[in-house]
Amino acid sequence: MKDKTIDPEKFQYHSSVAEGLHDFLEREITSHSLKIISKNRGGVFFTGKKENLKNFFLSTRFSSKISFEIAKFQLTHPDELYDKTILIPWENFLSNRTTFKIESNTKDNLSHSRFAMYRLKDSILDRFRKKIGEEPQIEKFKPDILIILRSHQNYASISLSITPTSITNRGYRTSGGVAPLRENIAQAVLEFSGWENEEVIIDPMCGSGTILIEAALLLKNSHINIKSMNSSTLFNRLFGKAEMRNSPKPNSVLLFGYDKNIHAINSAIENAKNAGVEDWIRFENKDFSEVQNNFDQGYIITNPPYGERLEDKDSAKILYGNLSKFIKQNFKNFIFTIITGDKSLLGYLKLKQKSSLNLTIANWKAKIVNYEIN
Repeated sequence: MKDKTIDPEKFQYHSSVAEGLHDFLEREITSHSLKIISKNRGGVFFTGKKENLKNFFLSTRFSSKISFEIAKFQLTHPDELYDKTILIPWENFLSNRTTFKIESNTKDNLSHSRFAMYRLKDSILDRFRKKIGEEPQIEKFKPDILIILRSHQNYASISLSITPTSITNRGYRTSGGVAPLRENIAQAVLEFSGWENEEVIIDPMCGSGTILIEAALLLKNSHINIKSMNSSTLFNRLFGKAEMRNSPKPNSVLLFGYDKNIHAINSAIENAKNAGVEDWIRFENKDFSEVQNNFDQGYIITNPPYGERLEDKDSAKILYGNLSKFIKQNFKNFIFTIITGDKSLLGYLKLKQKSSLNLTIANWKAKIVNYEIN
């Protein structure tokens, strides 16, 4: 069976985003000339022209997942789910050569999510047996396509995720260390800092390098999601494969990462190579107190250790205090941006906040803060 192309302009899309980043996402969507239809707590609904959608998917910095609805219908009884979903033209989205997984979160008239998931699976396979003769396979861990079933009151909806895993999984992080920062959150930190592409960033406690690697990806290619999109079955059905469009290697390095943990630095170097941005960043194994400032201005952007990444709270308090003292003494005219999951530690910096932003991702609450070092 030949894979069918799909017209992407027929659908309404939903981009999921961390709580606190809605404004970032809305600006990003409108900057691609896409039309915002509505918003909910979890993200933004939008539509648009094919080329604009394609460029947004390839370059979105803040989305965690993008999906589009293929069916919505009324249910008065759970058994109707099979009858309704066997009518969906699944062969337009799946083939006998694709694998799929169903994510089910239902309530009210579909009170048992597991039952609903099995009935949906049965309808898909039965339709393929009747229409095609061969059926797609179920794959729990690495499916080609993720099908999302939701219900509320007496309505159910079926959506497909553009990528089967989070868009932010860009595939470079084979070694993340303890409690690594998510890629889209690193992008949010960069955006909130006010950093522009041709300006210096120093991360004095870079860990596995996520903040700097995400900055380097922007410098190298604004299509930061090209690997995850090109490996997506649905993206290829909607748009075809995207072409790489990399910038030439930089004449001088603007991104610098330091960490006293040699294992963290080795991970950062490996991750940068996997991302193809090793020429854009310089990593060194040294404590932040040994870092020298060779620039008149720039940005210090970091995610200092706390909680899982530090053994005790007292150590974190001392670390924050020492970091602040060092920055004030050595980095005049810099912007200092920090993200932390423990807001109580910010007081130990003894710096006046210029601006701040609260984030919530699942059960993790964090705060991004900007400081001007004068």
